[in-house]
Amino acid sequence: MKKPGLVLATVLLCLAIVSSAFASGLQPAVGDYVTLGTYPQGANGEVEPIEWLVLDVQDGRALLISRYGLDAHRVFADTYQGWDKCEIREWLNSTFLNTAFTDQEQESIVTTTVKTGNNAEWVDLAQ
Repeated sequence: MKKPGLVLATVLLCLAIVSSAFASGLQPAVGDYVTLGTYPQGANGEVEPIEWLVLDVQDGRALLISRYGLDAHRVFADTYQGWDKCEIREWLNSTFLNTAFTDQEQESIVTTTVKTGNNAEWVDLAQ
């Protein structure tokens, strides 16, 4: 079942999606919903199109967040080790990417560089 309430890791997962020009030639505007990819999200795990809310549009690219939480995964096994070593990053860049998007859709996703470092402000909510 689709759930609007999101696990924090799921929100971070969705914010990372940035799409370039849409194959349909439409120019999305902030506040529009667009579909891109499919993912098991129905009440019984049915694969359905992913709806994305357009958060920002700049230079022919749109920043998107999924309308619904798509999945939930832990960020780290034990302690904070940086974004470059977190489990959800690996899952996003492999399993999720290859499950949710066709090769053609993957070509429309902009590759970005994320600078990481030690975050002294990290709070372990499990403690």
